[in-house]
Amino acid sequence: MLNCDDVVLFCIRNGRTALRLENSVTLRCPPATTRRTPATAVINIEQRVKAISPISHTETQDADSFGTRAENYYQKRPQLFSLLHDLHSRYLYLADRYTQALLPSHRRRHSASELSDFESASSDAESSLSFDRPPAPTPSLDVLGALVVELVATEIDREILLTELCGSDRARAESSRKAELQGSLLEVLEAERLVLLGENARLGYELTAATEEARRLALEAMFTRQKAAELARCVVKIRADHRVCLLGRKIDELQKQVYGLERRNRECYDAMAKREVEKVEVRMEVERLRAENHRLGEMVVGRRRKGKEVVTRWWARLTSLEWIISPCGPEINYKGE
Repeated sequence: MLNCDDVVLFCIRNGRTALRLENSVTLRCPPATTRRTPATAVINIEQRVKAISPISHTETQDADSFGTRAENYYQKRPQLFSLLHDLHSRYLYLADRYTQALLPSHRRRHSASELSDFESASSDAESSLSFDRPPAPTPSLDVLGALVVELVATEIDREILLTELCGSDRARAESSRKAELQGSLLEVLEAERLVLLGENARLGYELTAATEEARRLALEAMFTRQKAAELARCVVKIRADHRVCLLGRKIDELQKQVYGLERRNRECYDAMAKREVEKVEVRMEVERLRAENHRLGEMVVGRRRKGKEVVTRWWARLTSLEWIISPCGPEINYKGE
């Protein structure tokens, strides 16, 4: 089997015809940066097929869901298209390489047939000069091989065209399936849109009801605040009245206490007045008693003076007497005798 480098060498050796062949082949050969070994290419294709194919049973169960279909449409479908495109390109590349492998032998046989035709033409010219009838040419094996090669090439072209036709049919079927999928997706989106419209309407009604409820609650809150303010004012008034009542009671009690104190003060004043009168009377009695006592004292002093005089007289008398003590009785002698 030939690759692109072999085709280039073949073109250099065989001239213009090979150059045209090289141009037709290089158009279908993959670039040098994308060439890989067969094992690497097979592994890459297997990995891509495994990535596209369903893995678990849950994916097959959820294949009808909107998310799975959207994932298949937006992710796995482009991967499947790229894989089919790569497989088709590799198939065409292998077909071209097979055709190029058959072309060198075909060109050698074609050049040999041209030489045989030239020799037959020259022999025909010589035979025309000699007026001899040329023998009928028999088909050679090279010509038959060239015909077989052409038949194989036409068969390969037919297979390529059939492959392209199948690819176009698949693309058309894929486009129709895509259109159906888009139609179903549009139906799903329309159903979801209707559901969302219903949900939006329901939410609008709920929002309106909630707004009315909030307004009603705001009015109730305002009414409650007004009632609370009135109750607060009533409580303040009741407290003020209670305080006034308590203060009135305290004032009454204080007035009673004042009246009691005034009565006690009057009683005390009367008692003090009586005490003052009694004090005056006692003072007068004391003065009288003092005067009486002074008089009595003077009387006692006068009496004492008189008694002293009497005593002194008697004492003088006694002192003027001489006392003689006798066993029988006292004997009194006067000093003057």
